[in-house]
Amino acid sequence: MKQVSFVCFLLLVFSSSFSQKKKMGASGFYIESLYQQVKAKDVDKYLAIFSDSLKLGSSMKLPAQTGLGVGFIYYMEGVEIDMGFTARPQSFNMSNTVSNGTTTASLKMYGTELKAGLNFYPGKGNFFMGFLLTSSAFNQKIAITSTDPAVNNSLAQGGSISGSIDFESHKVNLLDFMNFSYQRVMMIKLQAGINLRLSKYSQTMLKISPYYDYGLTKYNFLSASNIILNTYTGPGKSKLNDYGIRLAILFGK
Repeated sequence: MKQVSFVCFLLLVFSSSFSQKKKMGASGFYIESLYQQVKAKDVDKYLAIFSDSLKLGSSMKLPAQTGLGVGFIYYMEGVEIDMGFTARPQSFNMSNTVSNGTTTASLKMYGTELKAGLNFYPGKGNFFMGFLLTSSAFNQKIAITSTDPAVNNSLAQGGSISGSIDFESHKVNLLDFMNFSYQRVMMIKLQAGINLRLSKYSQTMLKISPYYDYGLTKYNFLSASNIILNTYTGPGKSKLNDYGIRLAILFGK
């Protein structure tokens, strides 16, 4: 991830130094892919305690996320309005064998994002910077299987772990992405990037934009999970701060 960000930074410097006379903005629909890493200190602490209670040996972690999205850009002279929707499913699996048996845990995290904001072209070239307000929703599904009697006792009625335990692989479907009962978080996305025209005969272009998401509200990760640890007494909400990169193909007019 650091290498990707560094390459993008060099592209930004090159673009701003050798800017073209004509701005490379355009209006149109786009499709995008993204990669991001979620940072949530209190969630990490909770997952460490949760993992220890299952005797996993090491801690489950929030997985890095990839996503796909669609959106629309309306370009005016030096300014563009960016609106879009992104879906991000990701999973993390962990298994540990001890003398009493094997325990396997799977953490699946689903995310959706509605975003709208402005990008600005400060110079005469294809470099832009901007911000987007986002309404992000997250949901966690944990699946646990174990042949360890002690762990199974905890999973039983009245044990330290409670919730809806899904022993089958959860299948992603449209309802997962459109489920607005997920725990919603308001964030601001700060980004900078460049437009690379893919053809001199059209306005189709590749938009590359590293970004940083700052959480304006907290994520209630206990309410978002299908399984909770009853003995946990720490915070149930956490600030989310993400960083990543967007790659979008804009079909401009």
